[in-house]
Amino acid sequence: MDQELAAYLKHIDLLRAIPAAAKQIRYEERVFAFLDVLGWSKLIADSVRHRAAMRLLAGVQLVLRADHELKARSGIPFVSA
Repeated sequence: MDQELAAYLKHIDLLRAIPAAAKQIRYEERVFAFLDVLGWSKLIADSVRHRAAMRLLAGVQLVLRADHELKARSGIPFVSA
């Protein structure tokens, strides 16, 4: 083992560092949802060539912005992507 690495490992003293780090871990209950929208990739690809697809995406963006604004004004906590 490299002497510099050995000195570093001795310095950080993993046998004491790991239990101390483990005490700092906090778990929280969370809800996670994954929504797979059928045809989304095709809609994105079509939006480059077709105005109707672009308008549909713009509408989705407007709805998401409105939802974001309503939640921000109501004080409801949320995570934004």
